[in-house]
Formats: sequence, structure tokens, C-alpha cells
Amino acid sequence: MRKICTGCGECAAACSDKENPSEFNMGLGQRSAIYVPFPQAVPNKPVIDRLRCSYFKTGKCKFCVTKCPAQAIRLDQQMKL
Repeated sequence: MRKICTGCGECAAACSDKENPSEFNMGLGQRSAIYVPFPQAVPNKPVIDRLRCSYFKTGKCKFCVTKCPAQAIRLDQQMKL
């Protein structure tokens, strides 16, 4: 996600991959492929799980990109560590 992300969470709400185990809840809960890693995360902005995202698995889904009001999602970006 680009620096213009406002952290609104529209992308996470729009994500169709919602049945992934939540690492924060020790796998007891579910989360989408786009999620905020834990409450009080700084910055409080969602991240994309590339291993569980449909776009990175099949190359077909871009629903989160169309729902982002800030147009902050660029799926062609490389990961930065």
C-alpha cells in the first residue's frame, strides 16, 4: 500500500478472502487477506497477506483496488523490508 493510505479499512471490508486464521488471536479467529496486524498498530493501516490474497494466488481478483477511496493499493509494488 502506498503512503497515501488513510487507514479507512474499506479494502479489508471488501476483501473476499475472509477465512484465514488470525495470528493475533493464535489462530482461533478469522481475518481477511487484508488486515491490520493487531489493535493499536502504528501505523494503523492494513497490510496485504500475499500468501492468502486471491490476486497473488490466481492473478484475477482486484476488488480491493476498486474499493479503495484513496487509490492507495498498487498490487504491482515490490515488498519493502
